[in-house]
Amino acid sequence: MKLKTLALSVSALAVITAAVLWYDHPRDPSAEEDPRVDKPLVDTEVLRDLDTLVIRADGTDAVTLRRDDARGWTVAEVYDFPVDFPKLSRLVDSLREAEVRRFVTRQPVRLERLGLGGRGLRLDAGGATALDVTFGRRSDGGGVYFRFAGEDAAYLLSNNPWLDSSAEAWARKTFLEAGSDEIQSVRFTWPEERHPPVRAVRESADAPFAADAAPEGKALDHERLNRFLNTLKTTRYNRTVARDATEARDTRPYRRTYELTLFDGSRLAFAIGRTPEREVPAWARDDDARDWTAQDNGNNSEPETVPAGPVVVWLEDVPENSPWAKPAAARAFIVADFVHSRQPARDELLVDAPEEEEGTEEE
Repeated sequence: MKLKTLALSVSALAVITAAVLWYDHPRDPSAEEDPRVDKPLVDTEVLRDLDTLVIRADGTDAVTLRRDDARGWTVAEVYDFPVDFPKLSRLVDSLREAEVRRFVTRQPVRLERLGLGGRGLRLDAGGATALDVTFGRRSDGGGVYFRFAGEDAAYLLSNNPWLDSSAEAWARKTFLEAGSDEIQSVRFTWPEERHPPVRAVRESADAPFAADAAPEGKALDHERLNRFLNTLKTTRYNRTVARDATEARDTRPYRRTYELTLFDGSRLAFAIGRTPEREVPAWARDDDARDWTAQDNGNNSEPETVPAGPVVVWLEDVPENSPWAKPAAARAFIVADFVHSRQPARDELLVDAPEEEEGTEEE
């Protein structure tokens, strides 16, 4: 009997000890105790008034997107280039759909296993921080773990917003945003004034283009013009260089210029150039600045072929309120080779005018 009594006493003591430990141990709040659970991560009003969005990678600010009333959204780390707006819209939509699914833990050991601290996101609206969160690893059941800045607590988000930490990837890659029906005229200028400029103009968006002061017997090739305008609209840059960089500066003598005037009176001028392939004496030296200097090297006089340079685009005349105004003043744009080959020569743009059919006299 004494052994049985002792066993019962030990069991009772163990239950009491466990109850005391449970009572004294800090407990994680339930969903009912945390007002953020089952609520949107970001209020709709915050997304509407958003003026700054910062994406962090490895704890440092990698991408800063800012909204300017005049120029719209720009990428601070890429010379204030305009933002790829569809990409920004997709991120905002994913934030609009995100909900705090549940509270996870405050336990330091469990927090460490969730991988919090790599990716982060900060949203500012009205000049004040409205949301600052850090994301961790994905949940096996869907969503991603995260925590609010300044809190040692983890939550589960219903989805996993894609935070691209490459600033270059957020910059818009196309230059011409105007629609075809917005263009009133296009002026073509060839290098060194070897040919007189050609100006294609129309009276309204529904009217066809015609060559202004075309030579006798010549007319504008509308198909050729439209193909080139489509090329301008879809041209994307691969990389950028300083406007005075060697590979940009060397192409200046070979540039062709295209001045677009819109029906609202605004203007935008492109210049496209490429250093052509050429032959130089074998003793010529390339010092990485394309400054060819005669270096007598004996009797070796066989020419060497220098390949054509990259195709460079400048934005020469940009409206002050355009998102490209600031980047255009600092950078030139390297584009694909096909852009150069699709530029129309003068005799491709002005073709023989169709002969007028003679009318039949009424009897």
